[in-house]
Amino acid sequence: MCPLPTADSVSMNMAVEDVSFGYGVQPVLRQVNAEFPSGQVTAVLGPNGSGKSTLMQVLLGFLQPQAGVVRLGGGAINGDIGPVARFANGFRAAVADGGIFLHS
Repeated sequence: MCPLPTADSVSMNMAVEDVSFGYGVQPVLRQVNAEFPSGQVTAVLGPNGSGKSTLMQVLLGFLQPQAGVVRLGGGAINGDIGPVARFANGFRAAVADGGIFLHS
């Protein structure tokens, strides 16, 4: 398991780099790149079926990307850090009115 950087040593930005995920043969996320700056609220908006909830589940650690990297504080955390540890390190998320709001 990779050690988490401390908030004092580095910004705890969360990011996805070239993340792809699908259910069976149905691709949902295709090479998604995004950064979620520490200390800010970020809204992820899109129509039904566009992959917002799937992206949320990948960011929270409930789903593992089939390709690409999820980063927290610059370090790759794919499969190394589960949902509870991500929450404990400041990553928060909420769904409201069809949008997903991220706070890290």
